[in-house]
Amino acid sequence: MCFVTWNRLVGILGAVITSVYIYIVPVVTVAASALILHEKITWATVAGTLLTLTGSYISERKIKTTPKKRITVSSME
Repeated sequence: MCFVTWNRLVGILGAVITSVYIYIVPVVTVAASALILHEKITWATVAGTLLTLTGSYISERKIKTTPKKRITVSSME
C-alpha cells in the first residue's frame, strides 16, 4: 500500500517534492506507535522528532533574496 501511494505521489508531485516527505515518515511512525501501541515516548524520541522536523523545515523554506540592481552601460557615440 505504501509503495503504491508513494509511486502515485511521485507521478503527481514529482520526485523532488515527494522525496522531502520521506523524512516525515519517522515522525508519523512515532505518533502512530504512541497512539495505537501505547509506546512510551522518550527524550531521545522527542529529540529525533524535533531534529527531523527542523531539517525538513530548513530544506523546504524559501530564502528571500533581494533582486540586484542591474547596471546598464550606455554606449558613447
